[in-house]
Amino acid sequence: MKEAKLFLIWIIFSMPGRLGVWLRNMYLRSRLSQFGDNISTEAFTEFLGGDTMSIGSGTSIRRFCSIVATSGGQLKIGDRVCINSNTTVNAADGGRILIGDDVIIAQNVVIRASDHVFSDTSKPISAQGHKGGYIEIGAGSWIGANVVIVKNVRIGKNVVVGAGSVVTKDIPDRTIAVGVPARVLKSIT
Repeated sequence: MKEAKLFLIWIIFSMPGRLGVWLRNMYLRSRLSQFGDNISTEAFTEFLGGDTMSIGSGTSIRRFCSIVATSGGQLKIGDRVCINSNTTVNAADGGRILIGDDVIIAQNVVIRASDHVFSDTSKPISAQGHKGGYIEIGAGSWIGANVVIVKNVRIGKNVVVGAGSVVTKDIPDRTIAVGVPARVLKSIT
């Protein structure tokens, strides 16, 4: 019986077109704490978690994304957010992610709000667990392609993070940040 249920879920999440979007949205509406109106969830996107995840109205999540809020994690995606293909938004292991309204996230972005613990040198890192943190992305921001955002950072409102950047510290409102690690290049007036 468990295999039949998993097979049905696989069919729902791999079905293309309007019927696929409708089936995914019906399934997610029954599982998530909040699921807004007019949401587009494309095929082959993975959603792990449920009652600690919310997605706002008008949001678009493209193919091959991984959207996760498990093991004590919390994820809130605002209204009119666009998450492009092959992006990971991971609030697992006690992590907390808040994405504001009208945020654009380009393809191949990694947003991860927890890290492996590696303080005990007598144990393998894989056996030491995780430590959660937070990530906040302010309203109206644009996260470029191939960006990595690590835990315990706040990206302000109306920020542009350039492609390929690694965000390791806070970025103030209305700025452009680029580089590894990302640094503020200039203010947007």
